[in-house]
Amino acid sequence: MTGTRCVEKPNTGAWHPEHWPPRIGWPERIPVAKLHEPPSPVVAKRFRRVQRRRSDTQERFAFDEAKTLADNMLDYFAFLRADGTACVLDASNLEGLLEYAQLRDVVFLVRDPVQAYYSFAKPRRHGRYVKALGGFESEGALAFWAWIWGSLADAYLQARSSGLDPVLIRYEHAQADGAGTGDAFLEQVFATFQPRQNEEALSARSRRRLLDLIGDRYEQIYGEAGSGPSARSARRRGSPTPSTSRRSS
Repeated sequence: MTGTRCVEKPNTGAWHPEHWPPRIGWPERIPVAKLHEPPSPVVAKRFRRVQRRRSDTQERFAFDEAKTLADNMLDYFAFLRADGTACVLDASNLEGLLEYAQLRDVVFLVRDPVQAYYSFAKPRRHGRYVKALGGFESEGALAFWAWIWGSLADAYLQARSSGLDPVLIRYEHAQADGAGTGDAFLEQVFATFQPRQNEEALSARSRRRLLDLIGDRYEQIYGEAGSGPSARSARRRGSPTPSTSRRSS
């Protein structure tokens, strides 16, 4: 997009949360950070560098190292909104930011967890990270992905329970969900959206394990357990639907 002031996923391009799982294999140059403490000089410097690389306007956000990282992010959102610019975030780094700031009407784009894992784990994308965790069907990789997907689900569900009116767009039903919002902009964005389905590669056992790690969050996002491709595949192969007990990942 020409003339954008937005840095895509600034909360993952500039830092990782302090509890980011070990052994992930991410480059060490990406620092960890505590959301409610002033950012380290390394975090501040990286944010500015990411902004220069990904934004093609001359106007820059003034990152304030005297403020907490959370308050800097809120100022950054205000900076973008003043120009009518949207910002794409990574939910695994939100760290309760939506509730802290009482941010309303955030749009959550959620994909079926098994399909999303196939996409993430492709060799040309994040294959080396998956390899560092033990391989495609390893417990470490499945648990990591359950944590990633669960972070997104939890952020949406928490915003919903807090009365912040989040908007849910399910990847597989994006056209219908976009039209159902009653928002002309979102309806237009997703009007021609064509979801892709990856060829299934996980064994039935690993699919069951991933869905079990995710727990009831899948059903809370997708409604009836058979609504998504993962659940349909599990049922077709005689596998149980996702567990209804809450599990941490």
